[in-house]
Amino acid sequence: MSGQDSNYTTGQQPYQQGIKSYTLNLAQKNISELNSFLPPPEQAYSITTLILKDNKLKKLPEDLSRFKNLQIIDLTNNPIMIEAIIPGLQSLQNLSEVYINATPEQENFLKQNLGNHVSINGDNHDEPHQDYQENHYQENEEEHINYVRDPMRQNSSQTQSKEITLGKEDLVTLAQTFDQIRELYRQNNPSIDQRLAQSFDQHVKSVMEDLSTKIEQKSNEHITNTHIIKAKYALYEICFAKLIDYVANADSNIADVLQKIHDAHAIFVSEMSSIIEKLDEIKFNRPYAPDYQYLKNENEQLKQQVQSLTDENKHYLEIIVKHSKGQSTDVNTNKLESQGGQQRAFSPQFNPQKTKEMRKIQSTINQSVQSVGGPSTVRTLTIRQLKEVIEEIYKSKQTFDKKYQEAQLPRETMEQHMYTYLNQKYGLKNLIMEWAAAIINGIRNFVSDDNDIAVFGKILKNECDEEFRFVQNQVKNTIQELLKMYLRGRYPYKHNSEIKQMVSQKIEGWVYLEEASDIIKYMYNEEDSETLIEKVKFYIDQNRSNTNLPSDNLSTKKVTREQLLAMQQEKEKFKIEYVIFQKIILDFQLKSHEKFLKKFILLFRSVDKDLNGVIDEEQFKELIDKMDVKKDDTEIQRYLSILDPFNKQQITFSQCVTLFSSEVIETNDGQRLSILQKIQQFEFQNHKN
Repeated sequence: MSGQDSNYTTGQQPYQQGIKSYTLNLAQKNISELNSFLPPPEQAYSITTLILKDNKLKKLPEDLSRFKNLQIIDLTNNPIMIEAIIPGLQSLQNLSEVYINATPEQENFLKQNLGNHVSINGDNHDEPHQDYQENHYQENEEEHINYVRDPMRQNSSQTQSKEITLGKEDLVTLAQTFDQIRELYRQNNPSIDQRLAQSFDQHVKSVMEDLSTKIEQKSNEHITNTHIIKAKYALYEICFAKLIDYVANADSNIADVLQKIHDAHAIFVSEMSSIIEKLDEIKFNRPYAPDYQYLKNENEQLKQQVQSLTDENKHYLEIIVKHSKGQSTDVNTNKLESQGGQQRAFSPQFNPQKTKEMRKIQSTINQSVQSVGGPSTVRTLTIRQLKEVIEEIYKSKQTFDKKYQEAQLPRETMEQHMYTYLNQKYGLKNLIMEWAAAIINGIRNFVSDDNDIAVFGKILKNECDEEFRFVQNQVKNTIQELLKMYLRGRYPYKHNSEIKQMVSQKIEGWVYLEEASDIIKYMYNEEDSETLIEKVKFYIDQNRSNTNLPSDNLSTKKVTREQLLAMQQEKEKFKIEYVIFQKIILDFQLKSHEKFLKKFILLFRSVDKDLNGVIDEEQFKELIDKMDVKKDDTEIQRYLSILDPFNKQQITFSQCVTLFSSEVIETNDGQRLSILQKIQQFEFQNHKN
């Protein structure tokens, strides 16, 4: 920000040792009355030059004593009445120079009332002398500090929002307040004073760095003001925390009351900030590249979805026309029918003929999709549409599993249920085939792009159990919780609502390498952590040009604003989209699970003759024998009562994985492992040998 953007700049010479002088420039503001433009006493104290030239002032306030160190005042080019400014000038105890359009007689009158120590127009009739122009009127861009804002902008609040500042005086006031708290501690325990000072310095540094990062994003003015207000609040959090801790040692009841008051105020600040930011999202279109790209991608997907729905409507219209002409295709009589917009309750019935028919459809679709180029009628689903369909199938299967249990019917595999779901939803054979082919084709297209789709594809092929999707959901939740823990540790004085908001922003955007590494190390052992962190680094390396990782430790030398910005920009290169980071972990989980199930999958397929993911009682016994777990008939019958309680001779792959993951056996060396762990360990030992 240049000096030309502000009315308050540092002067070239300090008015006393150790304190900088400041110039308040209110020139050409069309001011006719000065009172509403005066800064508060704590800011006026530092001002040594007041420029009021080129306005409409006829008089000055009678009391200007708040400008305790004001030395120079410029009143040129104002319709001043000399008698009306005398009281105000006399209240300036350190006044030394006055510049005004006046006759020699008026200058003498001013001299008589102000004293000979005050220079009027440099004691000559020329323009203000060169030193004044250079030292006090010219703005200094290098040392600009934006403590006081343009009063005209403050006065025109109907058109512009009021600017908020955070400057040197605010930090001095904060330090003085914290010093008072330190003094309370020193009276009881002087040994912790140094630790308190270090905590204060680290806290201020953290808040100011966070604010600097947000300010550099060049948001709308009212959003910038919101960041500054939140930073001011955050700075005083350490004062609240240490004071409440101190009071707690004397009276815990008072400490509880203070804590409740503090928490209530924190909620107010957070809620108000959220309201302002939401209003900003509604009213303003901020050009932020990652969000813009996301919206662009969403727009493309929506276009595809609209086209797909248009084609689908056309297809349905053709079917309706055919039915109206008596050209109806074979419609399953057991499909759900609409009754006033609501579906009839499902009444499950086991129909062998229907099952054979669905297997025929299955086989036809698989052959079509596997053929070169696939079927010409396969609809194209976007990744978003495909995930919505998958989620609907999951929900449907949970409902059907429960109803099958109540009706004493065997569970379906996920593949079988996909066709049941499509049959219930569409009924028409052609539509079932069309949608099934679209789903299978969509999985093939997006399997490498989305882990949820990859898991569903594995479940369909009986290469992964159905319950594993719940494991992946738990992993997602764990990543978010660990990110929240990391941010809580990084910003210990931020309120929970602010941390929650930061987590949401991270999930929608990016995480830094250090954040990703910390989460990974918490979740995995050293070997797995190294593997995952290398994957994250590799992805970052593929998406940036500079490989010099910046240090988070600032040197003891003074760092300029440009250097801080450069360091932040360098750090920005070492971040990864949250969705990509999450996918890396989920893919690692899936591969680990595949490796864990590898031996069992081979054993199951060796007894599953038609490879449909379903075996009968004899095949299950054969599986037990091949697994070499040495179970007698009683144990086998117990397993069968769990897997096939109604003796329907249908046991699914997922049911077996669930059972053998929970059943524990004792190994020869005394270890207690699940049956699947024992199988995996046996395979590892054979491979090693």
